Amino acid sequence: MSDSIYTHSGKLGMAPIVWPVIFIPCAVVLSAAYAYLDVYIPLGGYVSFILLAGYVFGLGIVSAFAVKVAKCRSTTAAGFLGFLGGLFALYASWLIFLYALINKFDEEGIGLVPLLIHPGAMWQTILLINKEGWFSIRGSTPTGAVLGTFWVIEAVAILGGMIFLSGMRIRHEIFCETCSRWLPVFEKRMYKPPTETHAGNFNEVEPAALLRLEEMQESNFPAVRCEFLVCNTCGAKGLRYKYVELVTDKEGKTSEKSTNYKHLLKAPA
Repeated sequence: MSDSIYTHSGKLGMAPIVWPVIFIPCAVVLSAAYAYLDVYIPLGGYVSFILLAGYVFGLGIVSAFAVKVAKCRSTTAAGFLGFLGGLFALYASWLIFLYALINKFDEEGIGLVPLLIHPGAMWQTILLINKEGWFSIRGSTPTGAVLGTFWVIEAVAILGGMIFLSGMRIRHEIFCETCSRWLPVFEKRMYKPPTETHAGNFNEVEPAALLRLEEMQESNFPAVRCEFLVCNTCGAKGLRYKYVELVTDKEGKTSEKSTNYKHLLKAPA
C-alpha cells in the first residue's frame, strides 16, 4: 500500500462505553415506535418495507453517530457494534411488539418485565402468532411460511443494515492520533480529472496521480474536488477526493453527483 494512503489506527477509542450509552436508549425509542406502528397500523405491501427501511436507517444513523463521537477508528469494530446493535434492536422490537399486541387484544394484559425475563414464553407466543396470524390484507391473513419469510427478511435487513451503516460516519474521515480528534474540512479545491476518467473508474486512479492534478480556476464539470482536512491544534493534514459531475433528472433539474475516492490520502509535507 502507498505511503500516501491514510488508514485508521484500529483503536476503539471510548466505543465500549460511549456507544451503548448513546445507542441503547435511542434504539428503544425507535423500536417502540416501529413496534406500535406494526400493531396499530398493520400495513402490507411496499409500505411495510418503507417502514422497515426507515427503522433500519434510523438505527444506523444513531449507531454511526455514536461510533464517531466515541472516536472509534476501526470500521471492523464499527460493523461489529452494528451487529450487536441489530441484535438488540431485534429483541427490543419483538419485546415491545408482543407487549403492545397482547395488551391490545387481552383485557388482562401483561407487563414488559414478565415478557423480558421469560424469553421462552416470548418464543412460544411468536410461534402461536405465526400459526394463527394477527392481521388481514385484502381478506387474507398471512401465516406460516409467508409470515415467517417476512420476519426473516426483516431480521436480515436490520442486521445487514446495521453492519453496513454503523461505520459510514468514519469510513471517509481522518483522525489525528496526536490530538485525538477528527480532522475538519479547512479548504476545498477543484482539479481537472485525469484523461478518460469518469465516475465508474475513478477508484482505479493511482493516489500519486491525484496528487499531481492540475488545479482549475473555475468550477467546470466534471471535476475532481479535493477537501483539505486540517487539525486545528497540531496542523496535521489529510486529503479527501471526490469525482464530481452534473446530472439532470427527468424533470430537467440539474444537481451535483459525487463519487468518493476509495482512499483518504496524507497531505505531502
